[in-house]
Amino acid sequence: MSVERKCKSCKTWNKDNDNCINCGALISPRLIEIIRVRKRERKRENIPPSSLDIFLEKWKNSKFFLFRVIYYILYSIISVFFAIVAFITYIVGVISA
Repeated sequence: MSVERKCKSCKTWNKDNDNCINCGALISPRLIEIIRVRKRERKRENIPPSSLDIFLEKWKNSKFFLFRVIYYILYSIISVFFAIVAFITYIVGVISA
C-alpha cells in the first residue's frame, strides 16, 4: 500500500517521495524531523552558559582546596535531597495506584 502526501507549499498530492514532484519542497516527515532536531541542537550549542553555571564551574575547578571541598559537599547534599524526593514520589505513586 503506497502512501500519498500533500505538499504544504503547492498543495500537490505526491506518491511516497521525499520531495514534492511539482515544486521540490521536502515532504518526508522523517527528514523534516531530522532537520528540526539538527536546528534545535545548533541552537543549544550556541547558547552561552548562565552566570550560575560559570560560578559553579569556577568553584569546581578552583585552585583552592577549600572551595572544591565546599562544592562537592553541597553537590552531595543536593544529590541526596533529590534522591529522597524521588523515592518519596515513587512511594506516593505506588500507594495511589
